[in-house]
Amino acid sequence: MERPAVTIRSVASLFLVGMMGSGKSTVGRLLAERTGARFVDLDERLELIFGRTIADVVRRGEAGFRRLERAVLLHFLTDPGFASAGPWVVATGGGVVTDPDNVGDMRRAGTVVYLEVPVHQLAARLAGDTTRPLLSAERPVADVLAELFEDRRSAYESAGTTVDGTGTADEVAGRVLAVWSPAPS
Repeated sequence: MERPAVTIRSVASLFLVGMMGSGKSTVGRLLAERTGARFVDLDERLELIFGRTIADVVRRGEAGFRRLERAVLLHFLTDPGFASAGPWVVATGGGVVTDPDNVGDMRRAGTVVYLEVPVHQLAARLAGDTTRPLLSAERPVADVLAELFEDRRSAYESAGTTVDGTGTADEVAGRVLAVWSPAPS
């Protein structure tokens, strides 16, 4: 079944993509503060709209979660407030790039930046994190992350501009600002 085209008014927003733990939310908030852009975390928006935690939704099935994630992205991009209140800095979920339609829609709406962080550093950042539904106590975090990364690598790399996501949030934000600046409001 072919999906209808989505009409998006471009506002030169920024979409941060990358693996869980890559700093999308932290760096995104910092970028919004620095530039005066508005910030939204799509995972937080999904929880608000559907009244369930990400972990609860994923436990019911990752495919269902991806459908809800797509719906939230489309709802956000087609909301009249998106264009009129932008530019935005958008922190996406780690797997948003697994749907090529999501990538295409984000590209039409702004700049997509992949925060690249080596798996071993992601594993160190996420050690002991019990809130991530795709991480489990049965398998080492590094193994799960390596598998997810291999599954998503080409989608991340082809989504947009790659930026080194290692270092402090301040350093990463500076690298992002070297490739993106918001349009005047």
